[in-house]
Amino acid sequence: MRDLQMILRRLTGLNMIGGDICEVVPSLDPSGITCINAANLMFELACLSAVAIEARR
Repeated sequence: MRDLQMILRRLTGLNMIGGDICEVVPSLDPSGITCINAANLMFELACLSAVAIEARR
């Protein structure tokens, strides 16, 4: 997870259009860690999108 976050953070400055997260099934994840990781990735993708949108203005 940490490695993926670092990769996404290094993509700052690219003209990002969107991102996708799939295969999160809370009923098959009793500890809930998959949902937490998915939420963190959604945050990182939202930040990348915000930076890209601001750069286009």
